[in-house]
Amino acid sequence: MIPAEDFVLDPATIDIAIDLGDGKVSPINANAWNAAQETGRKVLAAQVAREASAKAAFLAPLLGPKANAQSEWHDYLREAVGRLIGDDQTPSTTVLRLPGADDYAVSEMWVHDALTESYTGKVALASLSEPNLVAVLKKIMLDLPDRSLSKITIFIAVSDRNWPDVVATMRRSGAKIVQLAPARAIPQRPERIARRYGSNGV
Repeated sequence: MIPAEDFVLDPATIDIAIDLGDGKVSPINANAWNAAQETGRKVLAAQVAREASAKAAFLAPLLGPKANAQSEWHDYLREAVGRLIGDDQTPSTTVLRLPGADDYAVSEMWVHDALTESYTGKVALASLSEPNLVAVLKKIMLDLPDRSLSKITIFIAVSDRNWPDVVATMRRSGAKIVQLAPARAIPQRPERIARRYGSNGV
């Protein structure tokens, strides 16, 4: 089947003939077979390239996402926390949208719920606008009692410029807060490398 069935919804097939006398297999249409082999080589090369790129990113020090987009920030939060504390305690990840977005309001609710309804005790936050994240945290804290978040650890993706405001805002919450500075590289954990690629990392 060319390409592999996980690459296409409607994979093409090639008819072959089997000689019942000696079991020899040959394509009925040689041109179609040659085209299928060429497609297969391209698919394999693409797979190898993707795997190499993913491995390089996994092994390299982690910086903040290149694109200021919601999905990229979710990926960054998961990977950053995994590098800091390992994979045994996966946090919830929440990304606050831009204030001008049509669907912005619900993302404020996500941040509130992530802080007040955490089931894992680990929460990771990021925003498409750092200053707005600080403002939203301040608004949320106005309605929360002192030390109401004392049982959770909050990982917050924010630059050094805005971190002091986050610390001041969250001080009375009782939460343990951990900065994820997007401009500061986070090295990969050796045990994560060994788990995925073996003790030699290959």
